Amino acid sequence: MLNYTRVEELSQSTALAYGILQIDIEQLTLCLLHDILPKLLLGVSKRNNLVDPRGRALAVLTAQCIAAAHVLHCTRKGNSSPVRRGRKRSRRDIEVEDCDESIKPGKIRKIAEDQPHPLTLDSEGFNLEFIYNADEPASPTFDRKVPLNRALVNLFKIFSLVVSDSSVSQKTWFVLSFMEEISKCGADVSKFILQFIPGTMIIQLLKCFPNDVRVGFVLNTCDLSSVTGRKTAARAICQQARTCRKRDTT
Repeated sequence: MLNYTRVEELSQSTALAYGILQIDIEQLTLCLLHDILPKLLLGVSKRNNLVDPRGRALAVLTAQCIAAAHVLHCTRKGNSSPVRRGRKRSRRDIEVEDCDESIKPGKIRKIAEDQPHPLTLDSEGFNLEFIYNADEPASPTFDRKVPLNRALVNLFKIFSLVVSDSSVSQKTWFVLSFMEEISKCGADVSKFILQFIPGTMIIQLLKCFPNDVRVGFVLNTCDLSSVTGRKTAARAICQQARTCRKRDTT
């Protein structure tokens, strides 16, 4: 597949490769993550295989294979587990809902109006050091017995090593392309994959590609439902704001 250079040929070869991998999508995806990608990312002789559009095609294939393997694993796991019926709401659930309903929008507006001067990114004295230096919660839990999970942990360790390099290369472009393709795999699949991303990797990508990593990319990549994800997103957005301010002043 990586021998082609034309976009049309790469598109056809990627679709053909994805179809062939369906023969045993789980095991072949593990081969892709354990063997092929580390050799391309850590080796020197084959780095030209990651030059776009070949790098982008490989990123598309990798994201599609991971998504298919994850969906298949979840389907098998769901079929093997007993059927769970819906449970009745407990008194605690009802009390929580009543408490949420008691907080009227008018009260929220009144609280906001009472604040003297809301802080913004451009406010004097705005500081997020308490976010950077706060104690990080425990890393996301996942089943380490699942081979795909272990493979993704190792893959993102390699990605972090690649983007930590100060120079931008075909390898760093591949990491960015892969991250962009993840968001196209659906909310459930992308959330599953993104849980393995180290918190510092987004910041490193922003340093490598200050003009390409936008706020939308940060919000799609960070898990805003977790404390760590919100901290990472806040730090990345603030760093991007500083970069844009420096660029405008020069």
